[in-house]
Amino acid sequence: MKRLLYFYIILFFSLVSCGDDPVSYTWPDFEWEETSYQTREVRNLPYFVVPQSGGQFTFKCTNYPSFDFDTKLTTYTFAPFEYDTCVSYANWDKKGNVVNITFAPNDTITRYCLCTFGVANAGGILRFVQEGVK
Repeated sequence: MKRLLYFYIILFFSLVSCGDDPVSYTWPDFEWEETSYQTREVRNLPYFVVPQSGGQFTFKCTNYPSFDFDTKLTTYTFAPFEYDTCVSYANWDKKGNVVNITFAPNDTITRYCLCTFGVANAGGILRFVQEGVK
């Protein structure tokens, strides 16, 4: 009798779990209020241009009331790829859905900085480029 009961339970759950529409656990990408910050394309991706003298950038997310940033900003050079943190020259603070990212002046090589963020199953990247001494 117990075997028959187990059989019916397994049959029930196998039939209930089958379906044509898979459950989607993806969330929409982050959307930001339009900004007037200058951008340029680097390897077919948009980067915000940070002046060599540094500056502050403010972004407001329009589709999530709050979100988390990774614990660090990442900097890299393209050839060869070298990764490091941006914490020595960039910092950020966040209140709700508004983030401020501040860059120090750059007296070294060109910096490429990624600011990654996420909420639940959604994420995104803000990309920055800051020219160095020429």
